[in-house]
Amino acid sequence: MKNLLYLLSFLLFISCDRNDTEPGANPEVIEKHQAPFGVSDVDVKLKKVYLNDAIVAAYFYEGDQLIEFKGYSPAGTHQLCVNGLITRNGKMPDQYAVKAAEISWPGGMVNQPLRPAYTLNFRESKQDTVRYVSISNQFYSGGNVYSFVYRFDKNGYLLQSDRGADIPAGSAVVYERDVSHNIRESYGTTFSKAKKDPSTKYAYDNHPNPFFKLGMDLEGRFSVKSLSPNNITKEEVPNEGKPYILHYDYEYLPNGYPIKVTVTATPEDWFSKKVYKFEY
Repeated sequence: MKNLLYLLSFLLFISCDRNDTEPGANPEVIEKHQAPFGVSDVDVKLKKVYLNDAIVAAYFYEGDQLIEFKGYSPAGTHQLCVNGLITRNGKMPDQYAVKAAEISWPGGMVNQPLRPAYTLNFRESKQDTVRYVSISNQFYSGGNVYSFVYRFDKNGYLLQSDRGADIPAGSAVVYERDVSHNIRESYGTTFSKAKKDPSTKYAYDNHPNPFFKLGMDLEGRFSVKSLSPNNITKEEVPNEGKPYILHYDYEYLPNGYPIKVTVTATPEDWFSKKVYKFEY
């Protein structure tokens, strides 16, 4: 159950639909939006990810395009617990349909079978820097549809995702990027600017991030781990008083991609060391 909850966490923000008033988006600009929104051919194909030598993720391709994700329980018998299928209109993403199973804790046992969890539909763009994605949450809310507004810079990198943009209580997640287009800081804010949540800060290496052109992370979801072209080396998570700090120590292949990463934390008492290995 916990595994499914973090997969669906980003679906829990209700957003109002909006109508664009500036038609005439340039298809060539839209196609350059970062994955999963645009056309992103994968040059080095990540096939599997292992956590402490047990498989947690697998990726499948058609040509140079990602078409399927499989996620496995990180504990117990490491059973299949998530399956996501991508459909495209040409090379542009059209839909990402996810099936999932509940996981029983402790033990990490998967209660089969998989059943529809949520579906992302990428809507036709009417502006070069604004995209809309409707999300049908089938697992808990009986197919309720929510709409998210994503905003990009002129280079196609995500700057902001809006939730409830047409109401005073609406909010957004804001991504501030460095000169290498990596997210150096992210935070939540209300549209009234009356509140800015504590920010999470990041540092990076200069090696290619294997999740960037996939448009999803090792859990099969859209997250900050897949939004930057380089790999996170340090993550400062806000906390009352002193932040938690996650440290990422990589080993690299000759082509620059990571083959292994060890994740530790400061302070150590809240986090168990994790070792991920990548198969291409």
